[in-house]
Amino acid sequence: MIQQSDIPDLAICHKCGNPMKAIDLAAKAKRLGFHEPEGSFVIECCGSELTVEDEDAAEQLRDLLLAYHQANPAANN
Repeated sequence: MIQQSDIPDLAICHKCGNPMKAIDLAAKAKRLGFHEPEGSFVIECCGSELTVEDEDAAEQLRDLLLAYHQANPAANN
């Protein structure tokens, strides 16, 4: 099980201190009637977004955050 200590410091929200969330933009856009390429995502929390320049590192961080929030549903508030 993934713990908060497994999340890199750069993905911990500076406002609330919790791991940021990975949001699937394609699914969100589709619900709003827009099109976004599959695999598009944003890492955000408390109104702030995280930009990771390295695409592979960004995808690894996304997968880690998704696994964390899936394993810790109480952290999704």
